[in-house]
Amino acid sequence: MTDSRTLPPDPRVSTHQSREATDERLLTTPEAASHLRVSKSYVDKLRVYGGGPKFLRFGRRKILYRKSELDAWAAQHSFGSTSEYQGDRISVRDKSEFISNNKQQRTTRKL
Repeated sequence: MTDSRTLPPDPRVSTHQSREATDERLLTTPEAASHLRVSKSYVDKLRVYGGGPKFLRFGRRKILYRKSELDAWAAQHSFGSTSEYQGDRISVRDKSEFISNNKQQRTTRKL
């Protein structure tokens, strides 16, 4: 039996096409976090508060990310020095508003 990892590349598929197909692969949130080398909770927070990579939503819970969108978002966060950026887009005020809104929703559901 031949190991598929040792097969030569398919001459019918150009390097450009295969790279393009890989870029359009859809990743789950844990896979996206692993790709970006950040925690899953950080990716979740970026999605909730805004400022993160674009994502796809299917149904109520299925969230997927295009690899190309993750790479584009990461490229936007490339700096030459610390004086070039202003810090995270998530402000403390935004976080507290989100938390208080969540608490209100939870108490409303219990009633």
